[in-house]
Amino acid sequence: MSTQHPSTTKRTFKFGAMSLLWLVNPVFVGGCDEKGFEFEEEDMIVLAETIDDGSWTANIDGQDYELQFVVSTDSVEAGLSQAGLSMGSAWACEERSFVASAAACIDTTELHVDGFLTVTEGDSNIVVIDNAPIEGIMSVMGLQLDNAELTFSLGEDGSVRFGSADGVTFKIESLDLNIEE
Repeated sequence: MSTQHPSTTKRTFKFGAMSLLWLVNPVFVGGCDEKGFEFEEEDMIVLAETIDDGSWTANIDGQDYELQFVVSTDSVEAGLSQAGLSMGSAWACEERSFVASAAACIDTTELHVDGFLTVTEGDSNIVVIDNAPIEGIMSVMGLQLDNAELTFSLGEDGSVRFGSADGVTFKIESLDLNIEE
């Protein structure tokens, strides 16, 4: 009958306990729960370009208008990548927070979109806004493209806000155009 030294028994017990913990570790079994973005810059560009597929009809003060967009995602802004993509986090993740930062962080992605807008009166086909330059920002809150918003500014001539709940198409959510007749 052999007797083991107490330090050898301790080492064997520690090794066995560590091996057991490693085997039942939830990270090893199920992976980390941290998810990443489920869309790429190209997916945002494709969604933004659906704006200029055809024309949009809007009723402003009882008059129907046709809106024709031509958009481009080629703008370069300082501090952004060449296609204008910017990723950041919500204000609550910065210096000032009234709630716990970890719970309040929201992943956001922004894409700068430029273009032109032509607006034609529906009945008479009179062009009331002709190739007005527009500047916009497409924002996605979260890790999926199913919560996208694209807001165009026409300067003093107004703004147009689009929303996408499916990451495939947009719909006009608000329209404020200063049309002089």
